[in-house]
Amino acid sequence: MKHIILFFLLYIAKGISYGQWNLSSSTNNAICTDINSQQEPRIISDGNGGAIVCWTDFRTDTTNKIGDVYAQKIRSNGTVSWTLNGVSICNQSADQTAPVLAEDGQGGAIITWQDIRNGNRDIYAQRIDSNGIALWTNNGVAVAQKNMSQRSPRILSDGNKGAIIVWEDSINGASDIYIQKINSNGSLAWNANGVAVCNSIGVQINTKVCSDGNGGAIVTWQDKRNGNDYDIYAQKISSSGIDSWTTGGKPICVRINTQSNPKIETDNAGGAYVIWQDKRGAIDFDIYCQHINNSGIILWALNGALVCNAIGSQSAVDATSDGITNGIIITWKDGRTINNHIYAQMLNSTGNELWTSNGINLSNSTYPQLNPNIVGVGNNEAVITWQDSISGAWDVYSQKINASGNVMWSNGGECVSNAPSNQTSPKNVSTGNGGCIYAFQDKRNGNSDIYAWQLKSNGTPTSISIIADEYEISIFPNPSNGSFYLSGDEEFANNFSVNILNNVGKIVYQTKLISGSRNATIETNLEPGIYFVSVTNTDLKKRFNTKIIINE
Repeated sequence: MKHIILFFLLYIAKGISYGQWNLSSSTNNAICTDINSQQEPRIISDGNGGAIVCWTDFRTDTTNKIGDVYAQKIRSNGTVSWTLNGVSICNQSADQTAPVLAEDGQGGAIITWQDIRNGNRDIYAQRIDSNGIALWTNNGVAVAQKNMSQRSPRILSDGNKGAIIVWEDSINGASDIYIQKINSNGSLAWNANGVAVCNSIGVQINTKVCSDGNGGAIVTWQDKRNGNDYDIYAQKISSSGIDSWTTGGKPICVRINTQSNPKIETDNAGGAYVIWQDKRGAIDFDIYCQHINNSGIILWALNGALVCNAIGSQSAVDATSDGITNGIIITWKDGRTINNHIYAQMLNSTGNELWTSNGINLSNSTYPQLNPNIVGVGNNEAVITWQDSISGAWDVYSQKINASGNVMWSNGGECVSNAPSNQTSPKNVSTGNGGCIYAFQDKRNGNSDIYAWQLKSNGTPTSISIIADEYEISIFPNPSNGSFYLSGDEEFANNFSVNILNNVGKIVYQTKLISGSRNATIETNLEPGIYFVSVTNTDLKKRFNTKIIINE
């Protein structure tokens, strides 16, 4: 305890903060290092420059066969907010796997997973608030509980504190696509068994989903209704759960041979971009993309616009339109040389390539790279992360690229993690100021754990903006009975917030300051003790830190 208090006293004395992000890519920040394995990390923004991570957790099963679902929040300064090694989302005795999550718009998350508690796989979900407290039924609400198997859920926010969840459903004997909306209180909004997105003959698998911008969803999948090979279809479901396009889905690509592994991104106008890997050339996979508008009208060339048809296979595609004006940035794993590398291309809203034909090489290494993941970070820029074998084991690297096709960080990318052993399955999320927080699976301790790290807008783990100007604020009375006043040397703005931390660094009170005033009243119900007050604006260029004593 003495060491913790000393840390905070130093923190206060300087009037600035480097936060808790470790500055070493070989150390990073632990999210969960509990016994046995933790796998499949997924990450979203917490809405305040930090992130929420969920994963499959085998801490109660040494065989790594019966999983639970856990989550953790990591603040913008790199400190974890919730219970050490994460809060339990579902630890029911059966197997829970494949968790994914969406923002609830209130600083929390809605998490969904596949669950075998009833003897076959069903879909469950749970909502947690910004403090990691479960808001729905313990161990989750049943989203789809039927005969046969429901699996591979996907999720997006409904824009009203709830979520839309889509899954593969075998209730009819083959795999179909179903969807359900769950309200902010955990109640199901549509048919009890979900709405059929597609139950055509044949197999429908590998779903992806994005928002239609109006409380509904656009879903894409690979579809074998022709009996020979997979094609790509899509369907729009309205906010009331009604099919909006052709019954059974709109054909996106029905060329010969297989089209598979689609991804979907909103076009920010009620329609979507659909991207997939395509074997129409019979020899190997290429990358194609299609633009479909809000009414289900195909906007580009029949069966898609070419993204890359270089020799070798192009696969593992990902894409983002977030923060990209009138277009989409696409990334993929590329086998045009002996080892796979990471490439990217930008298409404009009419389907034309904007960069070098067949894409730009981001990884620039003679060693293999896998598993690209991309997010838009605003200003027509995107950040891609991947796992890279440059050191002989798997590490995590990242690169930033702008709309002109210029890489903005070091040649070959910045190292996110080069800890001992393997770091794999990287995911990243925007911090809201040009940088990213990364989560990945890590075997430095033998079993798989979950770690995280941050790179700022300039590709470094910290930046000059964190070494902030001290903000002149008076705080009185101090000691206080729990109510006190803040007075600033200039007017507060909308992006100023107050965090009060206890002596072990846990945030116990948060509020926003009223814009346009130099004075603020803070009302708390804190127990007596010593607390630490941090007043910060969101770009971290102004910061004030001090302590306050709360009396009886």
